[in-house]
Amino acid sequence: MSGCPSRGLINKLSYMKPYTNYCDHCAVLYDRVLRKYGIEMYEKDFSKVNDCKCVLRFCNQFLKPEKIKVENLIKIIKNEKVIDFIKTLNKDSSLGVYEFDDKYVVKVIEYETKEEENETYELHKNHFDIHILISGEEKILLADKLSEEFGTFDEFNDGGLFKCEKTTEICYSENEAVIIPPLALHMAGYTLKNKQKIKKAIIKIKNKKEI
Repeated sequence: MSGCPSRGLINKLSYMKPYTNYCDHCAVLYDRVLRKYGIEMYEKDFSKVNDCKCVLRFCNQFLKPEKIKVENLIKIIKNEKVIDFIKTLNKDSSLGVYEFDDKYVVKVIEYETKEEENETYELHKNHFDIHILISGEEKILLADKLSEEFGTFDEFNDGGLFKCEKTTEICYSENEAVIIPPLALHMAGYTLKNKQKIKKAIIKIKNKKEI
């Protein structure tokens, strides 16, 4: 909000100094009211409340990550070049970053899976992430809520790491993909059964509304 009328009136009072945490009531009230509709707060910034400005960001928790067959994934991707690229993915595909336009970027990577620990979770505000397993198997950990400590978010790269508690997981293997929508807390790279080296492609789609 820019130009909060409530804080503006208090700032004009000459006989009192505004209470330091006065604006915290908005975060408490809005979050409490909207939570029952599946809408939860994921970011707050009261650093400019003296100028009657604040940031409260909410997300619809009904939009959840999901597993999908690669053959079905290509039916919903809207870029033909990206579809053709997905069809060519195999164990011999070269590692690297492939840019198709200002909306689609594909990263082909390899790494060794790891055991679960108290890890940080990743979040994007404006990107879909689609993880496609080329070889091996892994699980992606998911969390529904941020911890009380908000992490640092990189607006330019649209990413942030946050401390959370795991609520569920998605296990997937070759020829399967996991769609991670914007605002979904996730962390990939975990061992499903046996620790192993996997190869995967991650499609980053710069659009908050559609794939």
